[in-house]
Order: sequence, then structure tokens, then C-alpha cells
Amino acid sequence: MSVRNMESLFQPKSIAVFGTRNDTDGLAARVVYNLRACGFPGPVIPISAGASAVASAIVYPDSAHLPFAPDLAVLCTPFDGMPALIDDLGRRGTRGVIILSGDRETGCGAESPIPALLEAARPHLVRILGPASFGVMAPHLGMNASVAKTPAAAGKIAFVTQSRALASAALRHAAEEGIGFSYFLSLGGSADVDLGDVLDYLAGDATTRAVLIHAETIDHARKLMSSARAAARNKPVLVVKAGRGAASGSEDGKLTDLIVDAAIRRAGMLRVATLSELFDAVETLAFVQRLRGDRVAVLANGKGPGLLAIDALERSGGIPASLTPKTRATLADATGCSQVDPGLVDLLGDATADRYGEVLTAVLGDQGVDTALVIHAPLDDANGEEVAERVARAVKASHKAAFACWLGRDRAGPTRKILADANIPTYDSPEDAIRAVTHVTNYWKNQETLIQTPSSVADGFVPDTDHASAIVRGALAQGRDRLTIREVTQVFRSYAIPMVDTLTAKTPDDAARLGEALGFPIALKLLSGTPGLGADGSDVALDLGSVDEVRHAAEAMIRRLRDLNPHAQVEGF
Repeated sequence: MSVRNMESLFQPKSIAVFGTRNDTDGLAARVVYNLRACGFPGPVIPISAGASAVASAIVYPDSAHLPFAPDLAVLCTPFDGMPALIDDLGRRGTRGVIILSGDRETGCGAESPIPALLEAARPHLVRILGPASFGVMAPHLGMNASVAKTPAAAGKIAFVTQSRALASAALRHAAEEGIGFSYFLSLGGSADVDLGDVLDYLAGDATTRAVLIHAETIDHARKLMSSARAAARNKPVLVVKAGRGAASGSEDGKLTDLIVDAAIRRAGMLRVATLSELFDAVETLAFVQRLRGDRVAVLANGKGPGLLAIDALERSGGIPASLTPKTRATLADATGCSQVDPGLVDLLGDATADRYGEVLTAVLGDQGVDTALVIHAPLDDANGEEVAERVARAVKASHKAAFACWLGRDRAGPTRKILADANIPTYDSPEDAIRAVTHVTNYWKNQETLIQTPSSVADGFVPDTDHASAIVRGALAQGRDRLTIREVTQVFRSYAIPMVDTLTAKTPDDAARLGEALGFPIALKLLSGTPGLGADGSDVALDLGSVDEVRHAAEAMIRRLRDLNPHAQVEGF
């Protein structure tokens, strides 16, 4: 259904809020209060069977007494009466429903109310957000149909999360940082409206310039990737996805996360690690539209902060720029500065505003430099504002992007305003600045990946899909959800995908003989269907260089397997 009737959720002209009997201080009361407090311009209609007033608003007893059909209905009622209520609202003309009741697990199990809710909504094309949604906020429309205790300020960023708890935390963080939103919502259980639907809508929304996503799970992956690719072509889409680290709990979880990571990159989105990083990254992208490459020069009036930046750059996989001999000679002759490390120019502790400007002009003019990080520490009597003005002038003249790190300065100070007016983002530490540089370079790399077209199939090549399908069907018929190494090899060969030479052995001695035949070094993997095997990497040994090493590694794997499960079957190596 995608964006059909989504405007009823995001741009309603009238809203009805359904609460429980005598609901005077529950979810419904909070929603009514929020709608009235934010100045929603349309009618707000509370419905509760036993209350005469909710948040000082006149209450209707049930949907039959509604004077007209509201565009949006917010439901805070028990699930047993919801299907009939949604059907009645749909017949009257309501096309949007937000369900605040329940939790993320509401849709699980044989007794799930979700099928009945969708069955009631389907004939009327009613869109459902939830259950367990936090609600929707659209500050530019004066709309706060949520249970939030912290209102959202107006802005150009849309924030979408699956977690009600995370929504509250994100709102507080945004309020502290002065960040505003075009839309702020939580999906909850995504019975109907899911992340793909929301991305489709926000991709075409003129008030939204960037989309921030917090995702705990990825559902309907094919639909989501299609929506994400379309949205990422129009505006930045940034993702923080849980499950990256050891807490994923298994090799399967880590492998799945690697797949998610690759899909996010291929869709042109940017993945970050934390909530604060999510907001920092979108702010940086608002300043820096594009980098020509990822070669970074660091200028600092002190070697210590500069080396911290270079270390952070190398840890992040960045490339320290190498200045050409001509540029180095120019700097040495004009200023006495020298490039002390790859990518680092030490301006010395007595650097003046003029020296900053001259050196930065020369560095940005170097063909081997794509961007520069300027670090200023208050080591001398140099006026920070004068330094910022010279830096801003040099950046404007170069038409290359630059970043700044101003140590020991208030974020709201005049120095930072000078740099911001020149579209130079400023950070409190070298590490934060390098992280921002990495975000921008990774984002534009992903954007380039988005528009790449995979090479077409070679002329005359016909994959053996029947053979590959037969292998997969055979595994499923045996109740397996994994292929063996031999089966994987056969499937890959059916599509002419090259693989390293792979052989299977029954015993440690067989493995040693085959290893010698292949030629050392080799990798060895234990084959067994034992659950939990491999979570610590104990079923794989790499870089084995002799017959004895292979035999001993195989025997050690069997011992570890027996310790894990004395009855486990060894299928081979």
C-alpha cells in the first residue's frame, strides 16, 4: 500500500483520541493535552465512555456520537474492541489510526490481535501505525499526537524509531542540543505502516531535508531497501542499527549485521554507532555538501593535538594527505612550517592568524589534498576570532571543504559563528572532528555506490538454476536451514562464481593429507551441526603451515566439540 492515505497520519486536519473509561490521566489524556498545548489548528475530539472531560476538553461517549469523521484516530483502548472500532471509523471516512496500546510483542503468538485489526482496516484502506507506537509529532503543523513529555522543536530533520523508550531519550537529547524536527515518530510493532512506507512518504516531503532512523530489527528487507534507495537519492538518510557488537550473541547475529551493513551502504545511506553520533553526523552533512575525495590534511598549532587527529584518522581507515614537494617548499620558505608527519602540518605554538591563512591556502591548493582539518589550541596571544576569519577566507577562496577543531572554546562563541557562516563545522576535540570527516567521506562513497549499476551477465552465460534450486530444496526437505560446504561450492559453481579450492576430509589424518596436496598455508574448518559451535571461532583455524599443524588443529577442534557436547557428531573438515 506504501504511501496511500499516509497523509492522514502525517497531515491530519482533525484528530479523535479514544481512551479507556474514566481516562483522565492516562495515555489518551496525555495525547489530548499535547495536541492542545502545541496549538493543533484543527478539531481535537476526546472519546471516553465514562469521562465528562479530558485535559479540559469536552468528551464524546463513543464513535457513534462523533459529529464528523476525523482524519486520524489515536487509540489508547483495549484490543478486544479495536477491530469493530476501526471498521466503524473506516466506514465513516477515517483513513489513519495510531495505536498507542500494547507493546512491541503484541503481534506475536497465536492469540495476536493484529490479523483482526488489519482485516477491519483493509476494506477501507485505513493505515495503522503501531501497536505500541509513541505517536507522531509534526511541529511545523502544530501537531503532537504523542505521549511525549518533551515537545519537539520545529526543524528540517525527520526522526523515525521502532522503540518507544528510545524516542523519549532522543527527544531529550535533541532538546538539549537545540535540534528541531519536521517529523518525529515511533513505529512500534509495525502491524501495517513499516519503515519502508515511512521512508517512501518522507522521500517526497518538502519540509524534510534529512531522515534519521533508529532500527532494532529489519523487516520486509526487499521493500525497505527499495524505499531506502529512493529516499537516499533525494536527501541524506542516516541509520543507527542495534546489534553490531558482541551483544548480538552469536556468529549468525554478527553475520546478519555484516549483511545489514553492506545493504545500508549499497542503498546510499550512512550507518553510525550511537544516537549522539546520529545527530552529529546529520549536522555535519548540513555544513559540508560534498568532498572530492578522502585525503585529509591536518593543520595544528601544536604537534600533540595534530597527532591525535592523525591517529584517529588512521584508526577510521582514512588517508592522511601527502603534500607535494612544491607545497612543502612553499610552506617552509614562506612560514618556516614543515610537514612533520604524513598529513600533518605543524604551525608551531606561536602561529598567527596570517600564518593560519597562508598555510591553509597553500594546503588547500595542493592537488593531493581533498579536505583539511584546522586545529587551534589557545597556546599564545593569537586572537581566536582573527584566526577564524582568516581560515574562513581561505576556505571560501579554495572551493574545498574544511573542518575545524577549536579547543577550549564555548560552542556558542563568536569564533564558532564565524566558521559556521563559512560552512565550516567546528568540534571540541580532534577525535570528534575526524569522526565527522569520516562520516562525510563514507556518506559520499555510499552515494556513489547507490548510482553504480552492477555489470550485466556475460554474453552466452546461462546459470544452472535448476541444479542450484535442487540443492536448496534437498536441504530444506531434510529440515536444514544451512548448506554444507560441498553444497555451497556446487551452488556457486552453478552461477560461475569463483571459489578458493575447497576439499572435505573425514578425519584429522585425511585433513592433513589434503592440506599437503593443496599446498600450505591452508584454512581448516570443523563440520558439525552442533548448536552453538563456532560462536567463539573455535571451529576455524587459519594459516596452517604444515601437516602436523593441520592434524593437531583438527584434533583440538574435536576435543572442544566433545567438551561442548559429548554426543555431537563430527561430519568432517
